[in-house]
Amino acid sequence: MSMWLSLNGVRSVLLQQYSWLMTVIYVRNADAGILFWKRF
Repeated sequence: MSMWLSLNGVRSVLLQQYSWLMTVIYVRNADAGILFWKRF
């Protein structure tokens, strides 16, 4: 049971880190897209 709880905790932490990373990548891609469209 403790093993399952620890695995569940690690998975939730990884999901939080992953969602934060995806948010950063999305924001940076949005900034790059805005700069790209401002050229035209």
